[in-house]
Amino acid sequence: MTTTAAGPAATTATIRTTRTTRTTPRVGPVPALWLALMATPLAAGANAPVLILPEMARSLGVSASTAGWLVASYAWAMAVATPLLAELLRRRGLRAALRLAGALLVGGTLLVAASPWLPLTLAGRATQAAGGAGLAAVAMSLAGSARRMGVISAGFGILGASGPLLGAQLSQAVSWRLSLSVSVLAILAVPMVSRYAAAPAVPAARPRDRFDAPGAALLTALATAWSCCPTRRPLPSAPRHSPPPCSRCTSAGAPTDSSRPR
Repeated sequence: MTTTAAGPAATTATIRTTRTTRTTPRVGPVPALWLALMATPLAAGANAPVLILPEMARSLGVSASTAGWLVASYAWAMAVATPLLAELLRRRGLRAALRLAGALLVGGTLLVAASPWLPLTLAGRATQAAGGAGLAAVAMSLAGSARRMGVISAGFGILGASGPLLGAQLSQAVSWRLSLSVSVLAILAVPMVSRYAAAPAVPAARPRDRFDAPGAALLTALATAWSCCPTRRPLPSAPRHSPPPCSRCTSAGAPTDSSRPR
């Protein structure tokens, strides 16, 4: 009877242990390739629209120079959101930063994919960039070594350089909206990073350890001024004509076009 009673109890304990093992995150260093996948699509998304501005302009009914704001808004949001989401990571921990950044990235991508107007598309691009910047900040904080940081930096360089060609190919094959959605690939790494990385304990706030609101405002102002700074463009060249002869030269006997021998 004792053996029979111990059998179901042992089986139940084994099932509980298996469930606990499956749901427990793998605490340890996140593989560098997952960190690179989470961070580097940001660079491709920033440069993907460079070669397809005329096509986007025709689709949105604006000029090509106006469509260039789709690039500027992305860069602006990257510069502003990176320190803000890094501060969220420091204060609220890994889970909160991953959830907010992932939600911003997916929401911005859906907005870009469905928006028929330029202002709404600009808002989607800025939201995309904010989410991607947050994921990149998380990846940098989890790197832990110069070698792993080098993998992420190399990925930034490779995807940043190939971003324009990738965007042109996707636009030609499918649509320019797909070209603006390449940064959403970073969301594939979020579950794996959450599985491997343990959520660090949030440190207690110290009196002097406050959010630098003036610094954030100054950074936002500088990024806005830099993005909105007008560019100098060459004036259209006027057709070149030979100037008419002046009256003094004509009265002095200077040769004119009518008096020159042919």
